Amino acid sequence: MQFERMIEALKHEDAAEEVDPIVANVDAKNDAAGNNVDDDAEDEEEDSGSSESASLGSKLLAVDVLSDVLSDVLSDVLKHAHANICSSMICLIEGEQV
Repeated sequence: MQFERMIEALKHEDAAEEVDPIVANVDAKNDAAGNNVDDDAEDEEEDSGSSESASLGSKLLAVDVLSDVLSDVLSDVLKHAHANICSSMICLIEGEQV
């Protein structure tokens, strides 16, 4: 029984290690998205004759960039959730506690 608990603890430890790179990747994408939006908004304001046009353009760009980031984040989260569900199902099939 103690051996099974050790195996389960190792599985949870591996799952926690998988989450760390995902979180770091999400943070990096969010930072990059914020920088891109700021840079593009500045460029658009310089190129545009109207501040309203620049403001609308930068907002649309921000929505587009954040949509891409959110899509990537959700994809990573779903992959991780799927792996955890599969691991839990295997444990249940083998009669181990989850």
